[in-house]
Amino acid sequence: MRFEVDLYPNFLEQRTRIQPRNIFDIGCNNGDDAEALRKSFDVDKSNVFCFEPNPFTFETLTQRHPDFNHFPVAVSDKNETTTFKCSRSEGASSSMRKKISIPAHDFEDVSVNVVRMDYFINHYGISEIDVCKIDVEGFTWEVLQGFGNKISIVKSFQLENERGPVFDGQKKMFIDTCKFLCDNGFTLLNYVDWGAQCDSLWIRNDMLSYQTFKFGCDFVP
Repeated sequence: MRFEVDLYPNFLEQRTRIQPRNIFDIGCNNGDDAEALRKSFDVDKSNVFCFEPNPFTFETLTQRHPDFNHFPVAVSDKNETTTFKCSRSEGASSSMRKKISIPAHDFEDVSVNVVRMDYFINHYGISEIDVCKIDVEGFTWEVLQGFGNKISIVKSFQLENERGPVFDGQKKMFIDTCKFLCDNGFTLLNYVDWGAQCDSLWIRNDMLSYQTFKFGCDFVP
């Protein structure tokens, strides 16, 4: 498991009142992070929800973790069909936006379905989300917007964000995400700086242990 994901279970156990019963992994790649989190939290495989629009990666996901709930869709702030850019050289950089550092000819465009999370939540009757990991390469802001008022049922987020321009057409950065989540009742509990990109852990305020250390919403990296 990756370092920033490895921190997730430790923080939830030590500093929150969350006892995870489900996991949502948006941009889950091959599903290995979701499996590591599932084992750490002892969550049943039937309560793991994986979203992966890259058709090549999705095939690997379903083969490695056949008992998860798999959805071959991108998540954003619209319900639509759009173009997804699959990188040949850096599969983990595949996105609905082109990564600036990768030449255009490296990408293969595929058509994918896109869904808002509030639509998905209503359609499947989801009442709460305990663990929500979002790693969508330059599209975190749009994913969060797509929760609409259903963001209130999410107890924790682990996010990848950009601190500066990494993808074409990207307008919202980590500082925008900070303000949005603070305004919606979340507290920043951990932050890992990777240079142009970063990872952060957010907990809904009512889920924090009463004496926990936290960055709060005055922390701006």
